[in-house]
Amino acid sequence: MSFRHLTAATICLSMCGAIQAEEIANGSFEDGNFLPPTNSTMSLLPGATDLLHWEVFGKSVAWSGAGNPFGLTASEGSRFLDLTDYANSAPFGGVRQAIATDPGTTYLLSFDLGCATAYGRPCVLTATAAEV
Repeated sequence: MSFRHLTAATICLSMCGAIQAEEIANGSFEDGNFLPPTNSTMSLLPGATDLLHWEVFGKSVAWSGAGNPFGLTASEGSRFLDLTDYANSAPFGGVRQAIATDPGTTYLLSFDLGCATAYGRPCVLTATAAEV
């Protein structure tokens, strides 16, 4: 079995098809050291591991829960990520997780993505996979 590195800038992540959802650990971002200072939202800096099984990379991301002042809700569970954090211009952050895959096997990766175009930015998501 080889390991592929899954890098995903996501709002909510799940895998389906040939790979089972439980192979993505903490896919709905519920578990970890969630201790928001205010607004039921905390910023996670690059390299942060507060979000169990995920590593933040690039720029900071916001991890939010129920009761946030933005009127946003998670599509699954009660927590979600805002990859812009509190920034209104790119570049933005992302999260990544290493998962085991089998060479030659087809995998389907799906996301729940919400976005706002208030700042004139398009809604874009990039997901990559690489062997590590």
